[in-house]
Amino acid sequence: MCHGNSAQASANFINAQLSALWQNSKTCNDEEGQGKKPKDTTVKYGIALREFHGAETKTGDSETAAFHAVFQAPRMEFVCGHELVLFLKIEDGHYKAGG
Repeated sequence: MCHGNSAQASANFINAQLSALWQNSKTCNDEEGQGKKPKDTTVKYGIALREFHGAETKTGDSETAAFHAVFQAPRMEFVCGHELVLFLKIEDGHYKAGG
């Protein structure tokens, strides 16, 4: 890791950033109230790592959204060279086919 290929050091650095951003998202999401689609774009993208609403709904809540997911903290791993895998685990959510 210290000589030559620095992929693991890069992965550690990026995972630490992802973890911090996710924690910020969780804090913001907890303050705004989980399950409510934010109207403000800054808040919407600020909590996207923690909670994501897919299709637009009239009521703006997670129950009527076509897609809604609450994520665990993301992480990434280098497979080899410059290829990596981003892991996004869904903690809770739903998908409604056909609207």
